[in-house]
Amino acid sequence: MALKVKGQMEALIVLLDTEITIYRELLELARQKQVCIGDAESLQEVESINAREVQLAQVIAKAERERLQVTDNLADRTGNQLAVLSLVEIAETVGAPYDQLLLERRQVISQLLAELKAVNALNKQLLEQELGYIDFSIQLITGNDESKQGYSELGQKQQNSSQRSVLDWKA
Repeated sequence: MALKVKGQMEALIVLLDTEITIYRELLELARQKQVCIGDAESLQEVESINAREVQLAQVIAKAERERLQVTDNLADRTGNQLAVLSLVEIAETVGAPYDQLLLERRQVISQLLAELKAVNALNKQLLEQELGYIDFSIQLITGNDESKQGYSELGQKQQNSSQRSVLDWKA
């Protein structure tokens, strides 16, 4: 393998290691956020986690662009269409010693992304439950039950005695 291709493969491995580090941090942040969901006192912590996630997303996008540039350079140097190949296909094309290194990193990235997806799905579900609870609480306090509201035949809004809010009740 030519020296320039060797340098490009090493650069690709470094970029993949960078992505792995970032995905690990994103996973840890998602787990931290999970602990904070439902705790009103953790709002500032959630905001700082979100800000860090945005920063990491920008770093991942930059690393991905660099990775694509490296694969484009590899394609130019080898005469193959590596730029459109997956990591598995690149590993098969370049062979030893880089094939195992690429496949190991691909496996780690796949596992991290699967875990991140699962944690984010659970976070989404927890947030939806929290929002449902908040909505229910607001309806209970204000007496607005959207399912019982409607209009009479003459276009007048129907009045319902059970529509009074908790704040309107006498002790």
